[in-house]
Amino acid sequence: MSLEGWVPAAVLKDEVEWRYLPGQRFTDPFFEDTLRRNPSAPVRRTTLAEAAEWVAAHPGLEPAGFIFHLSRCGSTLVAQMLASVEENRVMSEPAPLDQALGLGDPAMLRTIIGALGRANARETRLFVKLDCWHMHQYAVIRNAFPDTPAIFLYRDPLEVLVSQMRNPGMWTIGPPEIPRERHVAGLLAGILESAVVQADSLRLVNYTQLPESTFTLFGVEWSADEIARMHNAAAVDAKARQFEFSPDSAAKRALATESMRTAIAYARELYDRLEALR
Repeated sequence: MSLEGWVPAAVLKDEVEWRYLPGQRFTDPFFEDTLRRNPSAPVRRTTLAEAAEWVAAHPGLEPAGFIFHLSRCGSTLVAQMLASVEENRVMSEPAPLDQALGLGDPAMLRTIIGALGRANARETRLFVKLDCWHMHQYAVIRNAFPDTPAIFLYRDPLEVLVSQMRNPGMWTIGPPEIPRERHVAGLLAGILESAVVQADSLRLVNYTQLPESTFTLFGVEWSADEIARMHNAAAVDAKARQFEFSPDSAAKRALATESMRTAIAYARELYDRLEALR
C-alpha cells in the first residue's frame, strides 16, 4: 500500500479518509477551503492501523510551530503570512486533526500530523494552526510534540465577543435558554483560563502586535524575499483576500452593548492576567 500524494481529509471511528492531492500547497485561509477547491480529487479509505503504519515508515515534516488562539484575533492572518512563503506548509484548522484528538489516542494525533506534514519538494517547514477550543487539549498536544514552539494569540475578548455575536461560529451556538452573549463570553473565558494555566510553555502574542511580531515567531530567520511576501500577505484581509486589510478594533468596541460588557467581565480579567504575563 502506498499513500504517496494522499492527504488525510477526515478521521472516522475506524478509518481515515484520504484525498489524492499530490504536490498541493495549502494556501487558502482554511484547510477545508483547499479540499473544496479540489472536489474531483480521488478519495480512498484506510484503517487507522494502516495509516499509522504508512506514516511511521514515511514520516512527514516535524511541526515547526503550533498556533493556538482565542478566535477572531488574527490567527488566520498569521497563517496566511506563513503560507505566502513557498517553503512553508501551513495546515489551518484541519478537520482530521480535531477528529484525531477526539479519539483520545496521542499516537493517532502524531500519525495525522505526520501525514499532514508529507510535504512537496520545496516545503521544509510545517506550521499548524489549531482550532480555538484546542487550547483545552494543549497538554495532550504538548505531550505528543514536546519540542514544538507554540504561541497563543489573543485580543481584547470584548472585540472577539462582538465579532462572534455579529457572525457566529458554529462552535459558539448554545442552548436557547442562556443569553447568547453570556454563553459566548463563557466559552472565551474558558479558553483564556486554559491559556493562563499553560502560559509558561507558550509564547503569548497580542493581536495588537500583528503583523510585525509574526517575523520573530518560531525562531525562523526569514530572507528579505520571504519578509516581502509576508508583508504583502498582511496587506489584505486574511479571510477575504480580494479586500485590503482594515483595522477594526475601535469599530468592534463601539458596537458593544452594555450586556456584552457585563457578560465579558470575567474574560476581561483573564485577558489582563495574560497581558501581565506577556
